Amino acid sequence: MTELEAALGRVASCHRARAPFDVGPTAQSWDWSLFEKQRNYAFDLIEHLRWFPSDSRVAFRFGDDTDVPLVPTLVKARPIDGDVANSILFPLNKVRHFRFVHDSLRFEDKRDEVVWRGKAYQPHRQRMLAKLHGAAGSNVGRTDDRDGSGRHLEPFLPIRAQLARKFVLSIEGNDVATNLKWILSSNSVCFMRRPRFETWFQEGLLEPGRHSVEVADDYSNVPDLVRFHAKRADLAEQLIRNGNDFYARFPDERMERAVALLAVVRYLTSSGQLSTAGSERYLERREIAASV
Repeated sequence: MTELEAALGRVASCHRARAPFDVGPTAQSWDWSLFEKQRNYAFDLIEHLRWFPSDSRVAFRFGDDTDVPLVPTLVKARPIDGDVANSILFPLNKVRHFRFVHDSLRFEDKRDEVVWRGKAYQPHRQRMLAKLHGAAGSNVGRTDDRDGSGRHLEPFLPIRAQLARKFVLSIEGNDVATNLKWILSSNSVCFMRRPRFETWFQEGLLEPGRHSVEVADDYSNVPDLVRFHAKRADLAEQLIRNGNDFYARFPDERMERAVALLAVVRYLTSSGQLSTAGSERYLERREIAASV
């Protein structure tokens, strides 16, 4: 498979909207006033839209909302299951979600523990803490005390310190788990439930038992899974290699830019705002095709 074929395959996965379509009444042309809202999202959107005709109208949504829109819309996250054609994945809020690490510590030199730190506003995170906080082989805790109870609190633990453990829990928040990307780029094993949501990282393509260890929805089997995988370094290291291979597509800025620009081309041609001939001229002009 050529790089261009790989890029077009990713576009097809992220952009499933059925053509032709109308952009709807909420679509708008970009302008610098978008920075008055969520600056990270605005920067990522404008970074790619600015190469296209200034009167191009695009429906987009900032934030963690995962509901499927009524019209094709550029979004950060969507459900993995169901008819999600109108949720077009786009690389939004990258500075928060696309964090990778260089982990020089070998798996065998790490502690036989599973670790997690984060805020626990959501009921499913609170259930996890109730099950695992203080359990043998578990180093998990919340870093907020929003309810004032003081329960399950633990000190903040930087990424480097978390990666001194063999296993890291990845737990979805309002949509996807922020830590999933850096776990899969590390020498620690990812423990996670089967994901419910996906982003530009294509979490829906992750396979339990290949890229991660699947834990029960109530997290009851986590201590047993820690003991099992701590004794089977060959299995754990294969999971790590597979996870590393999965993440390795995304740090290539040249490819990421090309896929995002091709996604915009598909949106504009599918909505009748850019002809096929016009899209070819833009591809040539911006050297999108040549970049891959």
